[in-house]
Amino acid sequence: MEYNVDKQKLHYGWIILIISFFVVASSLGIGRFSYGMLLPSLQEGINLTHSESGFIASANMLGYSLGALVVGSLVFRFGSRVIISVSLLGAGLSMMAIGFAGGFLSVSILRFITGFGSAGANIAVMGLSSLWVSKNYRGIANGFLVGGSGVAILFTGRLVPSIIGLYPEYGWRYNWFILGGMVLLIGFLSWILIKNRLQGHLASLGSSASNSADENINCPVFAVKDIISFPKVRIIAFTYFCYGISYIIYATFFVNYLVGEKGLTQSLAGDIWSTVGLLSIGSALIWGSISDKIGRPYALTAVYFLQGTGYVIAAVASGQVFMWVSAVIFGLTAWSIPGIMASYCGDLLGPRNATTLLGLVTLFFSIGSILGPSSGGFIKELSSSFASAFYLAAIFAVLGGMLSFMQRKKSSGGRDIDKKQALTAGVISKN
Repeated sequence: MEYNVDKQKLHYGWIILIISFFVVASSLGIGRFSYGMLLPSLQEGINLTHSESGFIASANMLGYSLGALVVGSLVFRFGSRVIISVSLLGAGLSMMAIGFAGGFLSVSILRFITGFGSAGANIAVMGLSSLWVSKNYRGIANGFLVGGSGVAILFTGRLVPSIIGLYPEYGWRYNWFILGGMVLLIGFLSWILIKNRLQGHLASLGSSASNSADENINCPVFAVKDIISFPKVRIIAFTYFCYGISYIIYATFFVNYLVGEKGLTQSLAGDIWSTVGLLSIGSALIWGSISDKIGRPYALTAVYFLQGTGYVIAAVASGQVFMWVSAVIFGLTAWSIPGIMASYCGDLLGPRNATTLLGLVTLFFSIGSILGPSSGGFIKELSSSFASAFYLAAIFAVLGGMLSFMQRKKSSGGRDIDKKQALTAGVISKN
């Protein structure tokens, strides 16, 4: 891999990737996924019903949706460095404030703020990677970044039960203080280390200077209305919706399902969820690399069908070993879809439009993630079991796989929206 034209010993892109890994870990792994691990003690601490718990998770995703809608324009105006740092500041402070919360309404509002900040940091940093890494290595690079969520889940799966064990009454509050403080620390480091663009003649990672320049300079900047006009964009947006509504049901309620319906201890459930985190660290890296080789549509299809299988196993099987199998399947594929989607966005419209396009398709993902917890909690109240909610997750996972497979004939590698399509949309000059 050629790093840059000056043959420096260390390409600054590696620094970008490392800090970006921790941005994803804090904005998603801690900011969003710690909720599922904290939910049982949070429910007990402030007397939440299952429906209220689902609504709080939906409030978080509503904030994420609104953040996804505006992050592209904010990055264009202020730059990735500012948006990432400020977003993590808001997310960290709101998480710490939950430690003082006393009821359903206050937690819902704070989780909304956390969601908004998580979107700003995560989408901005994933879009930034399309600038710093060439398209030939974009899948594996974004897979590395998304693996930050797995590290955070592994960490919180160990930390949260330990703190609650030491402080049974107020441990859940202390957990929010600690985790929120970690998010603030990553926000501070982001302000110091992140750079908005390549410096001077520096080429993107895995590219020569000329190729890097071609990909960035020859790529037109599309308006939002023109981006939406591309049929493929609308299809992958709905595909991402399917992931949002399916995975969030599983991620939000699986630990509760193990403890409340399968009779597992909080500690054992934490071990299983930590295993998900451990396996998921490499899931996006592996599937991102696969997508670089076989194409984004084929990789997405395989992941969706595997996840659907895992959801069905959790719903149908009764033995503890099958819960482990379900968790392993989910862990091996968990965060691969966001990484592949981020790469797909860079492929479709080029690095200069990656953040805006990722924000738009993430809006659909977020809508699915809003509907998922509320639907799952409602189904639990009606059926007295989360198994029916996992069936719903499986249906959407299979639908996502089918839609992804439909795109295979249209994908040609490189930028998938060709010049003819751009001319039709009126986004570039015929000259």
